[in-house]
Amino acid sequence: MTSVAVPSAELRLRLLGRWALYGADGGLLCPSGKRLLTFLALRGACSRRVLTATIWPDASDDKALASLRTALWRIRRVHPALVVGGDALALGDGVQVDVPALLALVQALAAREGARSTLTAVPEQLLSGDLVPGWRDEWLLVERERIRQLRLHALETLARTFAADGRYTLGLAAGLAAVRAEPLRESAQRAVIDLYLRAGDRGRARRHLEAYQHLLYQRLGVAPSPRTLRLLRDDQPAGRP
Repeated sequence: MTSVAVPSAELRLRLLGRWALYGADGGLLCPSGKRLLTFLALRGACSRRVLTATIWPDASDDKALASLRTALWRIRRVHPALVVGGDALALGDGVQVDVPALLALVQALAAREGARSTLTAVPEQLLSGDLVPGWRDEWLLVERERIRQLRLHALETLARTFAADGRYTLGLAAGLAAVRAEPLRESAQRAVIDLYLRAGDRGRARRHLEAYQHLLYQRLGVAPSPRTLRLLRDDQPAGRP
């Protein structure tokens, strides 16, 4: 089998929402090859010893090194520019990965929190989903949760920013995306209720709160915090109970 003749600049690795390789046939990669590419995309250049100990932790040194050689052989058959190096391995310079773009966006949003946003839509990176969902490798779990929390916080920040600008539809798109990703996250639920109230839709705000109350009681046996309940109480028109 010959390598796919695609310029390395067109190689793109997707890790958010699902694993996918564009610019080469990722379907030809074995699971260990996909994990090797993912590890290098997240951690940067690594020695072969670190790679074998992390990706094949239960194998003997000799067997792990043999597995690494096989994975590299398969990767380079798919495209020779995917992985470079000798004793230390790294992704090729032309391989684009979606995670750094998400992290740069999160950082930019945090730096501008409280300022008026020029965005006209919720960025696709924030809607893309978790880091390779379904993989249960120990080395991936902490990084997945870190990126998940950063993404959810960015969605909430964007929801508040759009709310302050009076752009309630965009704010709800961001807030509801955070709620869908983590329904028990009270700060996200509170942002959505606040947006409904700002938009003048008190009925929908109340229904959303009631649905959240039911979910919390069903899952955890607790009620929303007083801060969340106070949103509707504080918005109560004068003269009404």
